[in-house]
Amino acid sequence: MMPAETFNLEGRRAIHELDTFSWHSLSGCGRRITAWKAVLRDRPSRRGFSLVEIIVVIGIIALLISFLLPVMRNVREDAKRITCANQMRQIGLAFQSYSQANDGWLPAWSGWHTYPHGSSVYDDPGIGWVEEMSADLSPTSPVYNCPSFPAKFYNYFIEAEWAGINGRHSIKWTDVKMSSRFIILGECTAPGLYPPPFGTSDNPTSDDDRDDYLSPALLFPDQGGFLMHRGGTNVLFDDLHVSAFTSYDPSLLTFHPHQMLSWEQVKEQGPDQPVKTPTVGG
Repeated sequence: MMPAETFNLEGRRAIHELDTFSWHSLSGCGRRITAWKAVLRDRPSRRGFSLVEIIVVIGIIALLISFLLPVMRNVREDAKRITCANQMRQIGLAFQSYSQANDGWLPAWSGWHTYPHGSSVYDDPGIGWVEEMSADLSPTSPVYNCPSFPAKFYNYFIEAEWAGINGRHSIKWTDVKMSSRFIILGECTAPGLYPPPFGTSDNPTSDDDRDDYLSPALLFPDQGGFLMHRGGTNVLFDDLHVSAFTSYDPSLLTFHPHQMLSWEQVKEQGPDQPVKTPTVGG
C-alpha cells in the first residue's frame, strides 16, 4: 500500500495541475471571445435602405420607363406599318390571280357596297371589287383591315380616277406604262370615307368597294387628310412593291398610267385624247 504521505503529495500535485489546466483553458477562451468581439465591433453594421435612397431608386426607374415607353410605342407602330404593307402585297397577288383569269383585267369598281351583299340600305346594286375577288381572297379576311386603324373598316382603295374619266370601271395591267410609279392600291386617308368619330361621312357602313373616282381617297396632312402610320401612308404600286409616304411626291407617285400626274391633274386633264394616225398627204 501507498503510504499516506505519498498519497497526499500525489493528490495535491494532481489538484494543482487541474487548477492550472482550467485557468489556462479559461484564459484562452476568454482571449478568443474578446478577439471575436473586436472583429464584430469593427465590421460595418448591416442596415436597410433609407427613405431617401428608396425615393432616388424609384425616380431612376420612372425615368428609364419614360425613355423606354416611346421607343416601344414606335416599335409597335413600325410593326403595324410592316404588317399593313404585307397585307397590301397579298391583295396585289390576288389582283394578279384575278387578272390572269379575266384576260388581264383587274376587278371592277362601282358604287358603295357592303358585305354581305344586300345587308344594308346603303348597299348599291351589284358587288364590290373585294367581293369579286372572293375566289382568291375572302371578303372577311383581316387582310383588308389596316392594323393601325382604330376600328374595323375596309381601309384600302383601288385606283379608279383615270379609268372612270375614260369611261371605264377597271384597268388592265397592260395599260400601265409608268412602271413602279403607278398607284394600284392605297390606304384610305380621306376623312370623307369614314363616319364619325373617324371621319366626316354620313354613311355609317364600311364600303367594300373603295375607289377614288370623283373624290380622292389618298390625302396627306397638307391636303386635309391624315397619315395611317407614324412612318407614313402605304401605297402599292403596279410592280407590287409597297412604300410609305408622308406627303405627295410627284417624282414617285402617279395616278395616271401613262404620265406622272397627281389625282387633281388627272381630273383636270380629263379623258385621254385618242392618238391620231397621220394620213398620207395630210
